Amino acid sequence: MTTKKPDRSPSRSIRPPRRRGPSSKRNRAKCPPPVYLDTDMRISEPTRRALLAVVDAAGRKFADTPLGRSQREIREECDAVRDVLLEKNRAYGDSAINPVRIFSKASAEEQILVRLDDKLSRLARGHAAGEDVTLDLIGYLVLLRVARKRHAAEALPSAPKRKR
Repeated sequence: MTTKKPDRSPSRSIRPPRRRGPSSKRNRAKCPPPVYLDTDMRISEPTRRALLAVVDAAGRKFADTPLGRSQREIREECDAVRDVLLEKNRAYGDSAINPVRIFSKASAEEQILVRLDDKLSRLARGHAAGEDVTLDLIGYLVLLRVARKRHAAEALPSAPKRKR
């Protein structure tokens, strides 16, 4: 007795089974409304919570690895530099990037470079007692980048205004 195998030739189309997603009448009452993430992907609230739990657990495991520890420490150091820069900016005004220019007419970039030279000179001579020279140097380099970006943005020609 032989069994006949179904014809699976390319000419015969096999219809896929009908999918019943969240919008089908049968499943509409069972599924919660979709929640949107930062993408266009729609997911349900329980799925979103499960995904967040997985990401959170993976993040905690990653934080315990040497790479995760290094990244956490890098973030902490960058935060410390940011905090010092913002604190000094509040205390001294915006004097590094917008100097008063009473005696010196040098640009902000040039004045920051002079401060860097002074800091390196004190470090080389051993006169940097009580100072966190490394933090100060990093801070001046950040200020130099900000000053250069601002100078480059100001040097760009502005778009001509249209007459109405």
